[in-house]
Amino acid sequence: MSHGLPAICLRTAYSWLQKMGLEAKEYRKAVYFDGHERKDVLEYRNKVYLPAITAVEPLLAEYKGKEMDVVRQLTLNWEREHVPIFDNESICYHNNSGRLEWVRRGEVTLREEGQGLDLHS
Repeated sequence: MSHGLPAICLRTAYSWLQKMGLEAKEYRKAVYFDGHERKDVLEYRNKVYLPAITAVEPLLAEYKGKEMDVVRQLTLNWEREHVPIFDNESICYHNNSGRLEWVRRGEVTLREEGQGLDLHS
């Protein structure tokens, strides 16, 4: 009992929400699109990025394993070795809201842009 009123069970609350024209929907993001196969992205990758990487490849040595054994030596001895640095880090956000939401029949809701707790990897 809360505030002097008797509590109702969850099923009763769900029934009343449905009578009021609402339906329970599991929240999902509607669209995921990363764009890596878009025509302009492919064109940039093939005409600009890959040729630039190929041009500096003679300045890159290749190492392998925990001991960093040399797999390929630097081919241009008069140049300093170039070391490419790639960021392999992600931040994923946990959606703090519940997955179930009540909406009017036939409608879709948009959630706030809040990011919630982050999981840093």
